[in-house]
Amino acid sequence: MADTATPVWDDTTLKTGTAVGKGLFFLDLDPPDDIKDDDDLATWIADLRDYFPQIQIRLKPEVAAAAKAGVKERLELAKKEAEEEQARHRKTMRELRDYAETHQGKIRTHETLHDALDAYRQWIERTFVDVEGRTTQTGKKQGERAVRIKKYAKDMPLSEFETPQIESIIEFWRTRPRKPPTKKKPGGPYAFTLCKHTIRLFKHFLRWLHKEPTFPWKKPGDLDLGPILVVRDTEIKYKVETYSKEEVRILWQHASHFERRLLLLTLNCGFSISEIGSLDWQEVEGQYIKGLRPKTKVYGEFKMWDITRETFGTPPRGRADYAFLQHIVASLKPKTGRCSILFPHGVLFRDEEQAMREKLIEADKVECVLGLGPNLFYGSPMEACILICRANKPKERRGKVLFINAVNEVTRERSQSFLKPDQLDRILQAYRGFADVDGFCRVATLDEIRANRANLNIPLYVRQASVGREFPADDLRKTIAEWRASSQQIRLSFDGLVAILEGKVATEDRDTQ
Repeated sequence: MADTATPVWDDTTLKTGTAVGKGLFFLDLDPPDDIKDDDDLATWIADLRDYFPQIQIRLKPEVAAAAKAGVKERLELAKKEAEEEQARHRKTMRELRDYAETHQGKIRTHETLHDALDAYRQWIERTFVDVEGRTTQTGKKQGERAVRIKKYAKDMPLSEFETPQIESIIEFWRTRPRKPPTKKKPGGPYAFTLCKHTIRLFKHFLRWLHKEPTFPWKKPGDLDLGPILVVRDTEIKYKVETYSKEEVRILWQHASHFERRLLLLTLNCGFSISEIGSLDWQEVEGQYIKGLRPKTKVYGEFKMWDITRETFGTPPRGRADYAFLQHIVASLKPKTGRCSILFPHGVLFRDEEQAMREKLIEADKVECVLGLGPNLFYGSPMEACILICRANKPKERRGKVLFINAVNEVTRERSQSFLKPDQLDRILQAYRGFADVDGFCRVATLDEIRANRANLNIPLYVRQASVGREFPADDLRKTIAEWRASSQQIRLSFDGLVAILEGKVATEDRDTQ
């Protein structure tokens, strides 16, 4: 088959296949005699490397240089041809545009309005980029508006896109079209600001299209792009409630610690409830709150007043428990939010975190402190506690905290500790009942906790019930006397044992001598 017009195997491919079969990593080859110029040489070596990618084909230095030069010439030729084609296309577009202008734009081309809007959106995404080349939030928002214009605009050839069609699109958005209805909301009119920004973007699109060389369209001479008055709502949609300084002073005077924090964030930084709810402790750096706005994702820095910074408190170095707790509490839904967090017992009473505990207590978010027994968690024999917080306590539980001492509610079998169903049920019933149970749980008021300097250590509030039976006074004296007699007997027995051992040691010494 090597002698046919198009051989499957020739001398070169046989040598290469043999080298591959031997496991060689490279092979030195000379080009065949029918190679006429550098271009043929570059094609031959490229095909050979394509057929045998697992081995490196090496040529003599002068032959390799010629092949490289051939490849470079081919690339330069292709680049030159592409530039010539692009220049020819632009020239054609200019001629078409000039011809269209001469004949009042009546020439029909294959470019349409939707094609131009798609090209405009792509131009926006390429233009509005950050330092890493990614489209910014502004670029994405502008691109969404361009897509919205395309959605409602009828497609047409650009030769038919004249003043009446342009004014029709502007009038459509000026009168605020209705949004398509959804399952949750009926289709009301688009917002005033959305229509205003959409018209502004459409005007910019017309100016861009007028200058873009790849589209044969020019702005009509009779088109007036002056100010456009968008239709406003007949009624005030949102009535902003305002307060005087005296009213703010009264609110501050009667607000809880948590409510004061919300008030300060609103007055200091202008935060809404969504921004406060999504505020992360990691965004608080010194006197500033730094982060992205939740809706627009625009980065911002807000300098806090000293009094605002004080309401947050500062977790001590090496103690991230309360930073973690603050983040969770701040993320709760205002009306229905509830969380339970597993902590070591140290968070309940460590002195360096007292100030933060006081603020947490004043905010009245702690609903229950549950103490658990030891060895319930693999890899840690220590006792743990569960802190249950609630964003909006029921009225009957406000100003109170339930302490449950379930340290003894542990069952240990076969080197494993766990809670039986009846133990779990007792804890659950105590939480639901929210009442005192002697030796097991107790409801403490915030005043009691303040008196203990915000110490949440469970034994301060729940005293364990006495274990065993009570002894009368006479039985107690008798028991003490028996214990003393037994101790004396043990002491005498020990002395006798020591004497016996000393005598045995002495006998062994004599035998040794």
